[in-house]
Amino acid sequence: MKFNSKLKLGTNQKITHFLIVIFGMLSFLLSSYWLLEIYIFKLHSQMIPERVLGICICSFALSIVFFLIQNRKLYFRQIDVSYSENQFQEAIKKTVEDLEWIIDVNKKDLFRAYRPSNWTGSWGEMITIIKKDNQILFNSICDPNLKSSILSYGWNNKNRKQFLSNLESVKAENK
Repeated sequence: MKFNSKLKLGTNQKITHFLIVIFGMLSFLLSSYWLLEIYIFKLHSQMIPERVLGICICSFALSIVFFLIQNRKLYFRQIDVSYSENQFQEAIKKTVEDLEWIIDVNKKDLFRAYRPSNWTGSWGEMITIIKKDNQILFNSICDPNLKSSILSYGWNNKNRKQFLSNLESVKAENK
């Protein structure tokens, strides 16, 4: 399985998807401002500069880590598999039943669905599949149209694995 091309998000979706990075950078900027006040303007004598510097460094490092994680989630997974359109649609039908996907787009070369939130703690996911000859590009991320979430509680992998399992079982039935 290879990573190939990135999912395109709208402006609001990007903000929601990268909100954790924005919060981390705000913490970095605030602690940087405090460092300026301590060292340059000689204010806040009650603040401990080493702790503020630690907050500054940690928030910057965490922001970078979260940016890399969130950015990586936007890449499609390339899956080499041969299938017919009927097999693909049957696998979609089974997965919709299994995981309660709500279909948004089902075109010749593009499929998009949403899985609603449930008791597991996930707000839901957006599933995007690009169909090519003998290839599927698959992406599942926390739904960027809802509340920001960095944890899918395993649902992104479950969406992919369940769909691929259903596709393989449909192919096996049609042999």
